[in-house]
Amino acid sequence: MAPVKDPIFVGGTQRSGTHATAGLIGAHRAAAHLPREMKFHAHQIGLPGVVAGRTSPRAFAQRMRDFWWKRPYREGRTRGLYKTIPRERFDAALAEFLDASSSTPLRSRLPRRPRPDLVGPSRELVKALFDPIAVEQGAPRWVEMSPRNAQFAPELLRLFPEMKLVYSVRDGRDVACSLVRLPFGPENVLAALARWNLHLRRADASVRRLPPERVLTMRLEELLLTHREERFAALLEFLGLEEDDAIRTTFDTELTAENGHLGRWRVELPEAERDELDRRYREVLAQMEADGIASRPDPDPLPADFAAVASGEPGSAIDPWADGRAEHA
Repeated sequence: MAPVKDPIFVGGTQRSGTHATAGLIGAHRAAAHLPREMKFHAHQIGLPGVVAGRTSPRAFAQRMRDFWWKRPYREGRTRGLYKTIPRERFDAALAEFLDASSSTPLRSRLPRRPRPDLVGPSRELVKALFDPIAVEQGAPRWVEMSPRNAQFAPELLRLFPEMKLVYSVRDGRDVACSLVRLPFGPENVLAALARWNLHLRRADASVRRLPPERVLTMRLEELLLTHREERFAALLEFLGLEEDDAIRTTFDTELTAENGHLGRWRVELPEAERDELDRRYREVLAQMEADGIASRPDPDPLPADFAAVASGEPGSAIDPWADGRAEHA
């Protein structure tokens, strides 16, 4: 089989549809779906910190073993890379990364003291952990869905110049309603909206630094309802994929307005809270427009006669858009 290449990253804010979008792409025979958020490649104390010189390779490797491999979550549950990657592969990849990091040439023309160029070892670590998953599925590439992929898009492009990023954007009111239902979510929808605002601004600033051919902004309401076929076709074209039966079936049966709970904020909140969220949301969007935030959502992305569908509990069978749909690392 040819070498695995052209990785696909899906990113956005939390609860913006990254899991479902990655699942759609991963349904295609040519793209292996990594079933959980891997995170370490798109985190300030992960590989971006290593490449920037803020985190030493040895400190990063220790955090990989102590935190990202396996960690407690809640109610006796655990999360981590161990659910996706065999321990032998994990240990071998980290050992190779440390060995390569200690023998890389120093950068030149840097202020203060020179640092090793760790882009190559960091890239090879990701490939050592993710590529075998694609090989096992008989696919020439893989798709990974950590939301922070959007916030660290330029760093990912340094690691993978051939990568593509699908940037998922969703109505902030629906995101806020979903966030407050997380076990450790914000205390109310206005606090959740503030978190969404902060994260979307960070993602927007990062994504705008990518060449246009490396990023596709996918507005969830368009993909699920208002421009379904056009956005589906745009996604396939952007990724260089030809439609096959598996991705078409997934699109038709799983990526629906009902499963996405579009407009959930209209039916899940008491009237006074709903009206206050809507008022504040429009203020946030107006400020985003004034600040030049290109990826801000439309304030009214759904048809006036669209009937919102109430959501189930996060991670339940009728809420496949929750993070619990594919438990992340």
